[in-house]
Amino acid sequence: MGKNVLLIVSVICLSVSFFQHGAYAQNKNIKIAMMLWRGELESEKGFRETLEKLGYTPEYTVFDAKQDKKKLVILLRTELAPRPDAFDYYYTFGTTVSKMTKDFLKNRVPQVFTIVLDPVKAKLVENPEAPGENISGAMIKVPLEEQLDNVLQIRKIKKIAIIYNTGEKNSIIQVSEMEKSARKYGFQTIQLPSPTVEVLEKNLKKLESKETGADAVYLPSDSFLASQAPRIASYTNAARILTIGGSSAFVKEGIFISTSFDYYASGKSAAEIIDRHQKGEKLENIAVQKNPPAVFINKTTAELLGVEIPENILKKATFYE
Repeated sequence: MGKNVLLIVSVICLSVSFFQHGAYAQNKNIKIAMMLWRGELESEKGFRETLEKLGYTPEYTVFDAKQDKKKLVILLRTELAPRPDAFDYYYTFGTTVSKMTKDFLKNRVPQVFTIVLDPVKAKLVENPEAPGENISGAMIKVPLEEQLDNVLQIRKIKKIAIIYNTGEKNSIIQVSEMEKSARKYGFQTIQLPSPTVEVLEKNLKKLESKETGADAVYLPSDSFLASQAPRIASYTNAARILTIGGSSAFVKEGIFISTSFDYYASGKSAAEIIDRHQKGEKLENIAVQKNPPAVFINKTTAELLGVEIPENILKKATFYE
């Protein structure tokens, strides 16, 4: 009897240890709610492909707010409120979606975010090194000075126009940072708030006609502006104005340069966080990931502007046509 009791106790201890440290290791068929803002992008591709490479066979349910906060509220209240725990994870894209989803979940289900500029200011985590709650993710903040240093090696700037979305907190934060940087670097700024397509169009016509006197344009990382990148590029390129994007998404659409994060790498980091959680780590202890920035240049726009790109930037740049 004594040996049998010891055997049972040993099995129980091993089982407890397994469930504490690797309970999720066998759960390869995870269910994921993908909370998106403007459809699937390179970040989602990186997320999906990385999970597959790691051996998972996820079941995805996609909820796309289509850049509409009201629609996002409806999705959360009608589609998800009755069954928040029907998913193993909530994958969330961007600050707006991530914050609203977090407020809805209240830590009931693990959440992993991507494409968030500053998760602390957005009140997603208390500390990037130790989130402290049932959430972690990948941030995309690149110091503005690093972005400007690369640009100023290519061309001097006297006056920079800042096109930004007044309805997006991230955009407003970046405007404030640009104003501080302008004082340091000694160039002027002009703010062009553009919360709608109609207002954006008017501001772009001002740039095209040289009314503003700007010789460069800065576009903060923002989903609305990214969706309007082809429109913006058509005006600024026609006026031969140098353009700087807060994310690589702008450069693909004709904006000249961006020193920023890679969408695919951000999604990859989110998938790796889930893998670590599946292997027993608590999300509250998994640091928010930050991928090293990269330089992205639109080759066609560079030729149009007639700029000469220094060798040190050429060596590290990724080019888009």
